[in-house]
Amino acid sequence: MILKKIVDEYESIKGNMNVARKQFGEHHHLVAEYQNQLDNLCNRYINVKRTDSRLNDEK
Repeated sequence: MILKKIVDEYESIKGNMNVARKQFGEHHHLVAEYQNQLDNLCNRYINVKRTDSRLNDEK
């Protein structure tokens, strides 16, 4: 159930980002905002950062 919600939101954000890229170009602020939303998607649902710093502590 939650996985479907994550996938649906990912597809929606990714689609909006692709439309913004075509209309405004790669470096437009809307493209950056959609990229930030994608980056924070996992953090919002399962509280995992994009790069988990705990992995760097293991030796």
